[in-house]
Amino acid sequence: MGTLRLLEALRDYQQRNDREIRFYQAGSSEMYGLVQAVPQNEDTPFYPRSPYACAKVYAHWQTINYRESYGLFACNGILFNHESPRRGETFVTRKITRAIARIVANQQKKLYLGNLDSKRDWGYAKDYVEAMWLMLQQEKPDDYVISTGETHSVREFLEEAFAYVNLKWDDNHIWPHIALLLDYLVADTFAKSRGAIDFPSRYAEGYGYLQQRVFGDRPGKVYDESGLYLWMPRGVLTVDHPELNYVMARGDAKLAVALTNQSKSAVKSHVTLSRERIALAPGANAKVTVWENNRRIREEPLPADARIAVNVAAEGITTVIVSGVTPRVEFQDQILGRAERLPAQSVVDLGWRGARGVVLSFGAGELTSAYVYLPDQERVVTKATVHYRQGGAEFRTLTDASYPYDFTLPVAGDAPLEFWFETQSNSGPAEKSPVGRLLLK
Repeated sequence: MGTLRLLEALRDYQQRNDREIRFYQAGSSEMYGLVQAVPQNEDTPFYPRSPYACAKVYAHWQTINYRESYGLFACNGILFNHESPRRGETFVTRKITRAIARIVANQQKKLYLGNLDSKRDWGYAKDYVEAMWLMLQQEKPDDYVISTGETHSVREFLEEAFAYVNLKWDDNHIWPHIALLLDYLVADTFAKSRGAIDFPSRYAEGYGYLQQRVFGDRPGKVYDESGLYLWMPRGVLTVDHPELNYVMARGDAKLAVALTNQSKSAVKSHVTLSRERIALAPGANAKVTVWENNRRIREEPLPADARIAVNVAAEGITTVIVSGVTPRVEFQDQILGRAERLPAQSVVDLGWRGARGVVLSFGAGELTSAYVYLPDQERVVTKATVHYRQGGAEFRTLTDASYPYDFTLPVAGDAPLEFWFETQSNSGPAEKSPVGRLLLK
């Protein structure tokens, strides 16, 4: 209503004073909501999905109405995301940059974010303000979309921002993070499918106060399809709508994608398969079977562009099963095909304050590490240092001054890893743990 009152005041002023006033209305790309075309332009229909977006659409059309009915010089600017150091700290860009500054200053350890694959068109606010001014310098008023024309994911933003201070955003216990995320996705899919989509798991050590489920070493089922292994490589597919999570599984000339809707509104979207990671099976006609809320809805040929339209009910589940295709599997087959298993001594309990260590091995080199931790000691321990070495090398140290006290230790080769903890409490002298020994083979 604020925009309407301003427009009415300008109309009244111009009629009384015969003097032109130029008006800019700040629109938003949120007005497109459930997008009807990619990319969007000035003629793309609006489909707002929030009260904010609905209000912006109302202001947009009121601006056009006053321009066409009363001859006001009134412009709409439909602006995509624009960022600057003045951005509020609750926005993801400032949340990331502020957290990095605090991490560098040793005032923060972790940064918690949502969907890292969510994409946005991010521009520089100063350029967008110039665009607003330029709209008002034109001979005739009109409406304009302002954007960079390209999208980037939150993950890309993280990589660029952390690289600026020579840090890696994913250095902090990447395997437990992956396990925790996958556990949530599989559990959500299991619940929404009422157990019809199920993958077996094993329990493994997670953070100091958690045990996490680990998936992938045994096949599961997706409705009436069995013998499917969870398979979640990056880049194998794209999902257009940010409210949709998914788990994916592969089998003999089959691929299954279960999409779960996190919002309270139905979602229309597309799933696009990567031709680089998924090939048509020789002599097969690829077919798509679609299930919606646990009911088989339709079968259809796989489109030539491998882009599949899906409808997902509010807080519901839609599953796409594609037969006649061959997933190109690399890393997972190497893991499942390994004959050698880690020894029992790859997990060790120090018998002191619950301290433990476990070897995480997914292959040679950087794919093997040791995860060591103290459990819930935040009320007692104020600082923890882990001392570690392989073979006869000198001990190296890592220190953590805030809870949780957990460390990912790099390993090289097959030599046993020795480690021990030193802790400082609120009062009293420092304490030292016994030495633990982890075997890698």
